[in-house]
Amino acid sequence: MSPRYTDRYGFDPAHYVAKGAITLSPQALALARQFVVDKRRFDPNRRWIAAFRWCVARTMRWNVDHETIDEGPGIDVMCLGYSQVPPDAVEIVDGLPVIFILPPEVVAAAKTKTMVEIRTNSGRASFALE
Repeated sequence: MSPRYTDRYGFDPAHYVAKGAITLSPQALALARQFVVDKRRFDPNRRWIAAFRWCVARTMRWNVDHETIDEGPGIDVMCLGYSQVPPDAVEIVDGLPVIFILPPEVVAAAKTKTMVEIRTNSGRASFALE
């Protein structure tokens, strides 16, 4: 795979999970779909992919008057454009383009390989691979 598909977060070709290896719970699918819908409002001319990505560290701050909350490592969803990922790594789940970018050890440790919604220390939505 081209170095073009590596990024500043340290993902390499091994982090792009094979199509069909992970299933989405109905809640995870609904949140990802809504995330893409919201993103399209800001940039409607781009084709977006819901990307479930491993983050080595996450922090949350609701506004400048609140303290920063350390949420630790975990899985978040974001939107990526088709030019940012290998085309053969994108799968369509119930009409939604999806990609999973996770370290192999995270995928290997999961028993059912199902992405589910969880809540972080701050209360915001996040995801876990069961």
